Amino acid sequence: MFRDLKVSHKIWGLAGVLIAANIVVAGIILFQMNKIAGEIHDVSAEQLPLTQVVSKMTVHQLEQAILFERGMRMAEHIAADPGAAKKLTKLEERFTELGATIDKEIGQAKALVKTSLSHATGDAKTRYEQIMKGFAHYHEGHKVFETHVHEIFAAARAGTVDLDAMERAAHKIEEEEEALDKEIEGILDTISKFTQASLLTVEAHEKSALLLGSILTLVAVVLSLPLCLFIGRGISGPLHNVVEALGILS
Repeated sequence: MFRDLKVSHKIWGLAGVLIAANIVVAGIILFQMNKIAGEIHDVSAEQLPLTQVVSKMTVHQLEQAILFERGMRMAEHIAADPGAAKKLTKLEERFTELGATIDKEIGQAKALVKTSLSHATGDAKTRYEQIMKGFAHYHEGHKVFETHVHEIFAAARAGTVDLDAMERAAHKIEEEEEALDKEIEGILDTISKFTQASLLTVEAHEKSALLLGSILTLVAVVLSLPLCLFIGRGISGPLHNVVEALGILS
């Protein structure tokens, strides 16, 4: 049946097979590249911004801790320094502003995690859920920390607490502050490890896609060679017979 086909049909048939092989190889590679692009998007559009937000939270919390220490030193001299109360009030205003900034950043972080959870599966979903719980617990602890700081500042301005009681309260607040530091550091560490794992996965998938593309291309070439030889013989054979016949006639 194949021998009865015209030469043009045989050539078109070979071209069709080669094109089909290229389409299959290209389709598989494009599928892998699209998968890798999605993973890179998760890192660049979600995980890295999340890391940036948490890093800002860490810095702002450190600023609050510094303000608290300065405020406690001011509180110790309120009785002797008439202007200390006013300075403490101004410092507390900055402390409150930082608290509002941290609240806003927590909201941004939760929104990023919520977006990631909407399409995450498996281990990634578990990690994002863990991060979300960490933010909720941190937010609750931070509110308690701020409340206690405002209480001790108010008591210092009113002169309703002695130095010993103030030191005990300050020590308790410092413990809360250390707990918050460890918690936010833990969240940041979890996100960093998650991002690193995601990047390693992208790298592995990229290498796998390149290897798969190379193998499929090699297979397509190997399978096409016998077909080319078969079609070539199917074309050259009849032509050779024609040449011989013409030679006999001449």
